[in-house]
Amino acid sequence: MAKEVKDAKVVEETTETKKEEKVEETKKENKNDVALTIIKRCWDIIFWCAIACLLIIWILDFVNVKQNKDPKFCIKKETLTVENGTVDSCLGMGYKVFTYHTSNMDGAREFGPFWSEPRK
Repeated sequence: MAKEVKDAKVVEETTETKKEEKVEETKKENKNDVALTIIKRCWDIIFWCAIACLLIIWILDFVNVKQNKDPKFCIKKETLTVENGTVDSCLGMGYKVFTYHTSNMDGAREFGPFWSEPRK
C-alpha cells in the first residue's frame, strides 16, 4: 500500500511538472504572438502613413497643375524639343507634368501617369 501511495505521488508530480511546462510554453508563445502583433501593427502604420503622404503629394500637385501653376514636388525636370516648340517635363512621384510652349498649345499644362509621353 505504501508503494502505491509513492507511485501515485510520483505520477501526480510528473503530471504537475508537465502542466507547468505546458503553461510556460503557452506563456512564451503568447509573448511571441504579442511581439509579432506589435511589429505588424507598426509596419501597418508606416505603410498607411506612406500611402497618405503620397496621396497628399499627388493631390497638391494635381491642384497646382489645374490652377495653371508649377508642381511643387518635382524629382526630375527636363526640356524636350518638339516640331513646333518645346515641352517642359516634370517627373514627380508616380506622375508627369508637361508644360507646352508650342505654337498651338502655348502655356498649357498636362498631368498624367509617369509612363505618359508629351503630345506632339
